[in-house]
Amino acid sequence: LDDWRRRASVFNDNVKDISRLLQKLVSINNRALLYDIYNY
Repeated sequence: LDDWRRRASVFNDNVKDISRLLQKLVSINNRALLYDIYNY
């Protein structure tokens, strides 16, 4: 059970990191750069 909790915590931390990265990308002032980096 401790291993599962540790893995869940690591996963949660990774999700938070990705969320912060996407928030920074979306709020970038240079839209052309944003569309070059994230063109989906």
